[in-house]
Amino acid sequence: MKPYKIALFIFSVIGVLTCIAAVYPENGIDIAQTNVSFPTLNSMLTPEKPSADTTPEQVATFKIDSILSALDSMQRIEAEPYLRFFQEAPNRIYFPNNDLTFFDALYAALDSAHEKPVRIVHYGDSQIEEDRITKELRLELQSRFGGSGVGLLPFVQNISSQTTRQSSSATLTRKMAYGPTSFRSSDRIYGPLLRMDILNTPTTTTINAKRIVPTDNPAYRFTKATILSRPIGQDITLKVNNRQPISVSPRDNQLTLTPVLFSDTMNQITVSATGNGYMYGIMLDDTVGVSVDNVPMRGCSGTIFTQADPSTMRQYYRLTNTKLIIMQFTGNSVPYLSTKKAVLGYIDKIRNQLRFMKRQAPDAVIMFIGPSDMLQSKDGTKASYPLLPYIDHQMQLAVNEEGVAYWSIFQMMGGSGSMTKWSQATPALAGKDGIHFTRLGAQHTGTKLTEAVMQGYRYYTLRNEFKQIIAEAKSDTLCIE
Repeated sequence: MKPYKIALFIFSVIGVLTCIAAVYPENGIDIAQTNVSFPTLNSMLTPEKPSADTTPEQVATFKIDSILSALDSMQRIEAEPYLRFFQEAPNRIYFPNNDLTFFDALYAALDSAHEKPVRIVHYGDSQIEEDRITKELRLELQSRFGGSGVGLLPFVQNISSQTTRQSSSATLTRKMAYGPTSFRSSDRIYGPLLRMDILNTPTTTTINAKRIVPTDNPAYRFTKATILSRPIGQDITLKVNNRQPISVSPRDNQLTLTPVLFSDTMNQITVSATGNGYMYGIMLDDTVGVSVDNVPMRGCSGTIFTQADPSTMRQYYRLTNTKLIIMQFTGNSVPYLSTKKAVLGYIDKIRNQLRFMKRQAPDAVIMFIGPSDMLQSKDGTKASYPLLPYIDHQMQLAVNEEGVAYWSIFQMMGGSGSMTKWSQATPALAGKDGIHFTRLGAQHTGTKLTEAVMQGYRYYTLRNEFKQIIAEAKSDTLCIE
């Protein structure tokens, strides 16, 4: 039995005894010519002789304070391992103003995910391609809070994944807020993936998505598919797994979510689309539980979110009940940040992105993940970029100032020089380029991130349990009123 449960039992017994002492006659009760006495409140609670005007109510109040003080001490003992983690662990999360309740709204939503589904969106650069890092967080959260599926995928996938293989009968024109400038859209009405596939042909485009991981884990199954689109000028006709066609009509250029439910769990899906408009993606989820989107943006510095259409982003986060947005960037900018002035200039751009995202997702908390350790070649040898400790620290300070949580991969890895150790480990955790993780290294990183999130959840649960204990202790000791 946990210490706080033992304490609750003890204090409950004391509370009952206190109530008996408060109402029991001071001279005892005569039963069968025998006087049965019971200690008074004063004799139980005060080592010194009480004054003549001390009332039972005053003594009871003292008892309540004693119990709450003892509970407070017990709570500190129970909380100590968590507080040490938040203060010392290399993979701890840095919260704004050291506010350990910062994720409470997220944790409350996770606790209720069996009734109302919760979404988490993980944006990042090439370090999270192929569903790396994100996958570990999804597996743990869905195992703990329910849910299934891999979340939001592009309608036409151009990057391989560890979990899902996609194919398409046609190559649609792709527009993105990142990558080569030739990919930019003039109207900038990108979807939540910061990209779109343009459907503008009378012929039908068919896409197929199926799991490639041979496992029964719920993360690789789904019971609900939702197609994200924006019809322009005419309907888009969708056909899912040879079912009856669904017509999606233009709605003042609004993002449209078209859900399709399945009676059984699925591991693959075929969607055909005809018409004119933007195809933003397909969500493979469950009707309840947690969904976690993996949104890799190869080569992105993380400074492109302000180029997105605010309305579209806002609609997605609101309609999907997004409660956490993770933004993992900076690695692609590190080679170009050669002075402290350049570092602070880049950080100012990140500040603007965070402010933009907070406006579009007011009901979500945001966490920024900084750069890993990275190696550069100099004089024939490889060594960490010298400004990385400064970048990481200044990023943490700035992100927290913006009311956003910060997680440091740099510190989790071990700081400067750790990339060399990771790349030389057996088996290797990082590639020979001194920049990217191997799949094993990405898995380790995702596990450490998940550990940090779940430590916060366990501490949240502990605090809630003690709130209930304190309320019950107050109720038990106030029974004389």
